[in-house]
Amino acid sequence: MSSPSQYRLSGSFAEGQADAQAYAASMLAAWNVVAQLKLPANNQLWCFLDQEYSTGLSLSYWNGWANYIANYNFANLHTYPLYPALYCAPFSPYHNCTTIAAARGLNIPVSVWSSEPEPCGTLRNRPNFNAQQCSSASHSKVRSHLWQFGEQGGCGYSANVDLDLGDVNIPSYCFRVVARP
Repeated sequence: MSSPSQYRLSGSFAEGQADAQAYAASMLAAWNVVAQLKLPANNQLWCFLDQEYSTGLSLSYWNGWANYIANYNFANLHTYPLYPALYCAPFSPYHNCTTIAAARGLNIPVSVWSSEPEPCGTLRNRPNFNAQQCSSASHSKVRSHLWQFGEQGGCGYSANVDLDLGDVNIPSYCFRVVARP
């Protein structure tokens, strides 16, 4: 997950692009250093931008960030495996769903990772998948496929945990480790 300083998310195309460049470079560096780290078999590595509940996201910043991610020639493979995605609260007062819905072309996120609602639960007693979705017709092109249903503090967990569920096989869209490093 790309987690730039939250104030930058309301910034310019150039700020979004610079943050995406740093994020893509860090993923490439990890991939180059850890030989056991491979791209997903489906060649779709979902790259989530972290937008917290109380943060605005400008279309300019999103276009800079998402455009760079979608057009990044990862390791000069000419396969363009990076797909922009957004971690957010779809019902936030900052209209993130409207912002990403206004994006065109490759800037449209492939997925939303919803931080709400947070009913809590455990790995043994998970809630049914119920992530907030970008709900109106203009937002329906982007679905929530990942859901944070519990985290440290909000659910009373003492360990630094983040409990998530997916309605797709999320590991299929992540780096995979093919052997022990």
